[in-house]
Amino acid sequence: MTERARFQPIQALVALFAILLITGCGTSPEEAREQLGEMNVEFTQERFVEAAAEGDDVVVELFLQAEQDPDEAVEEALEATGDNEHTPLTAAAYEGYPETVELLLDYDADPEVETAVERDLLVMRYTDEGITPL
Repeated sequence: MTERARFQPIQALVALFAILLITGCGTSPEEAREQLGEMNVEFTQERFVEAAAEGDDVVVELFLQAEQDPDEAVEEALEATGDNEHTPLTAAAYEGYPETVELLLDYDADPEVETAVERDLLVMRYTDEGITPL
């Protein structure tokens, strides 16, 4: 066995360990806030709701990793509904972003949070074409 052949498995294991270390460790809240800042994204609840309403899953996930409250409602008019109070979850649902809805639910967003807008996410149907009332 040549010298080079002996090091290939070791190099592969080192590379695999490095990948697992990088991807296996979650982003800390501080790192997520820093990444948002590097993207020039203001760390506010209003911007969180806006990102959800735009289906911007990268920004939404960073807000969630930064431990921003997914259940806090803000007064934010949305184009599709004209409603003026939404949580990130209701914003994503009403603007038609099922992947964003699933992401928020994966982070334990509460679909039963009451807002001034009387909507019930439990009577919505998720399809490939979007989210439609039942």
